[in-house]
Amino acid sequence: MLISSAFAQSAQMATQSTAASFIPLVLVIVVFYFLLIRPQQVKIKQHQKMTSDLKINDKVITSGGIYGKITEIKDNITTLKIAKDVEIKIDKNQIANLDNRDEDKKESKNNKVKSKNNA
Repeated sequence: MLISSAFAQSAQMATQSTAASFIPLVLVIVVFYFLLIRPQQVKIKQHQKMTSDLKINDKVITSGGIYGKITEIKDNITTLKIAKDVEIKIDKNQIANLDNRDEDKKESKNNKVKSKNNA
């Protein structure tokens, strides 16, 4: 009788310990989702929106670091003018970013002019 009750207690504790051992695993999966997977999905959606909104005369930067101006868009192929009389065709998904350097310079000039006028 004493032995059977000891086996019953150990079986009950084993059930509780296996359930408790899954809690850290579940927490790790949740943390990975919110820190790694979800931000990557958001970044992919933003890139897809950016590539779908591209239009002719947009200045862009490719994933290879080439700066150019879009001259033609056909399906997934984009033609970039990278120098006078030099055009290349690239896959639309290889466009990494819009090149906003000129706009940033204009904004900084406007801010300087405003600050001088305010002084």
